[in-house]
Amino acid sequence: SPNIVIFDLNTSTEYQNATSKIQRINQLFSDPPLIVIHPYEMKKFVEPLLKAGVNAVLPIAPSEDEIKTAITSTLQGKTFVSL
Repeated sequence: SPNIVIFDLNTSTEYQNATSKIQRINQLFSDPPLIVIHPYEMKKFVEPLLKAGVNAVLPIAPSEDEIKTAITSTLQGKTFVSL
């Protein structure tokens, strides 16, 4: 089982919505810390991701610092959202 999963929600078409994709990842990998790359930067689109079990949300083209902070925060059990 991985220590952390980073997933671009735009890369998979097998499951229609983001919540379904997150649930499937959690099933496959036994609920690892999960960082997702998400195209929408509005809070109303991010909240359902967090409720579904995401630990961090990054924009489509995250900076190196955003990626480092997301990984560090997630591994420490914290939530990180970059909007």
